[in-house]
Amino acid sequence: MQGAYADAQAIFEEVRTLLRESVGPLHPSTLTVANVLAGTLRDKGDLAAARAMFAEVRDARRAVLGEDHPSTLITANEHAGALVRAGDLDEAQAAFEEVIATARARFGDDYPLVIVASSNLGSVLRLRGDAAAACVLLEDAAERATRVLGADNPSTLNAVASHAGLLHELGETPAARSALTDTLARAERVLGIDHPATVTVRRALDTVTAAG
Repeated sequence: MQGAYADAQAIFEEVRTLLRESVGPLHPSTLTVANVLAGTLRDKGDLAAARAMFAEVRDARRAVLGEDHPSTLITANEHAGALVRAGDLDEAQAAFEEVIATARARFGDDYPLVIVASSNLGSVLRLRGDAAAACVLLEDAAERATRVLGADNPSTLNAVASHAGLLHELGETPAARSALTDTLARAERVLGIDHPATVTVRRALDTVTAAG
């Protein structure tokens, strides 16, 4: 797997260099490839490089497109996610809060990225031990995702799994098991057994089941 990521990284780096030389570093195509490269670095486990690349693309998109452009917000959300994976929870929380506030101001509460970022923020608060605040965010995100995106959407499945995991931690194991069992069935039917969202839900259900 690492070899595949390394190959992809080399390809995206070459394409990015060619685009920077032909259309310029701030061209939308150049920034799109740079964003994909950042995601590849993240998936490869090179979190320091991924953080730096996501931040570079975010700042460039803010300058070119504006801070509330959908592409800018997507990159800002991904940058915040990389911060979580690196363990920088303080910075990640602030970054998610900024994404939510900016996206909500322009697009409203039911904008998909507001929902996704809210679920992500809830997960950060859960990691930081603020279960009460996390539960409010995760429950709301799961409800909104189901209503707006549909019960079978990968973002909905992740949001429901995150909320159910917290319910388990709070002692509401039957409710968590029920939600995860239903969500896993949906994920396997719609996405397949090997889809990342399916794997996330299955792992959450395994954790709940193992606890009894």
